[in-house]
Amino acid sequence: MTLKKPGIISCGMAGLLADNSFDKITVRDIVQKAGISRSTFYLHFKDKLDLLEQLTEQITMPHLPHMALWVA
Repeated sequence: MTLKKPGIISCGMAGLLADNSFDKITVRDIVQKAGISRSTFYLHFKDKLDLLEQLTEQITMPHLPHMALWVA
């Protein structure tokens, strides 16, 4: 299975977050880790915060129905 560019970028960001704080990660770090160009990054995301927000949404959205049970 081949990942599409946003998935590759997200995986690169997740890998960087495992070892670095968000504040220390640059777009340059992300594109190097993902093996893409900066223009490809900016084609899919406004900035690294936009990437983080989309990555967080991808991770949490599938779990929201189950989380509602915890609060009830």
